[in-house]
Formats: sequence, structure tokens, C-alpha cells
Amino acid sequence: NIYLLQDGLMYDEFPVKKINQIFDDEGKVRDDASPLLSTLRKKIHIQTGEIEKAFRRILAQLRSKGMLADSPESVRNGRRVLAVLSEYKRQVSGILHDESESGKTSFIEPEEVVYLNNEWFELLRDEQKEIYKILKVLSAELRPYHHYLEQSANMIIEADFLYAKTKLA
Repeated sequence: NIYLLQDGLMYDEFPVKKINQIFDDEGKVRDDASPLLSTLRKKIHIQTGEIEKAFRRILAQLRSKGMLADSPESVRNGRRVLAVLSEYKRQVSGILHDESESGKTSFIEPEEVVYLNNEWFELLRDEQKEIYKILKVLSAELRPYHHYLEQSANMIIEADFLYAKTKLA
């Protein structure tokens, strides 16, 4: 009966090859799905390292001057910030994102990191646009195989259901 599930099911390697060219084993879009995506992801990786270096350098400077709170780092408004003691907040150039309830701590994104973060967010936006283009092209290429893919999915669902019933039994 299990073999009857696949009765009438045709197999075509094209959809499988196309999907495997775009997605890795974890379902994430591969870096090499397009040359532009590969370039963007390399730039994102480099930019992430630059942000980390700059942040660490500024953190060390402010820590040595005793200008930071007990927990020197935080995230506010989706941005990584320094927890600066409020009495020193005017001495740290950057964007003030928030203050603690007590008012003793100010959360500041250092000016140098602001610029690097803006570039990083722009790269992420470009990455998302490229992924959208890749998926749009893939969808167009797989459209003729819609019926085949739907049939295969239904067969897998049915087989999985049977497996679950036998395991429960």
C-alpha cells in the first residue's frame, strides 16, 4: 500500500537541482546562490568585524577612564550601545538611545560605530533584496513543476502520517 502512494508520481531532477543550488541542508539561502549575494555576504562579514573592533576599542578606552556602568554593553532600539555613567554622557560622542530608570546610566551608540552600523544595515538591506530576486527567479523556474511538487508534498505527508500511525501502534 505504501508503494501505491507513489503511483503516478513522476520524478524530475530539475526542481531538486535548482532547489539544492539555492538552499543548503538547513534551508538557508546559500552564499553562492548568486555572485552578488556572495559578495554582499563577504562584505557583511568584514563589516561585522570592523564594528566589533571599533566597539571593543571604544569600550576599552571608556572602561580605562572609569566612565562605564557595571554592565558596560547593552542593546537598545536594535543597536548595540555602551552603558555610560550619566555624569560622563556629554563626553562620549554618539547617539543617546535611552537612559536607565534611575537616570544613572545613559545608553550611547558611539559615533564611529553609528557610521559603521549604518553601512552594515545597508548591506543587510541589499542582501535581502538580492535574496528576494533569487527566490523570484527560482519561483518562476519551478512554476511549471507546481503540480509535480504538490503531488510529491502530498505523498510525503501521507507517508509521514502512516509512519506516525505505525509508530504509535
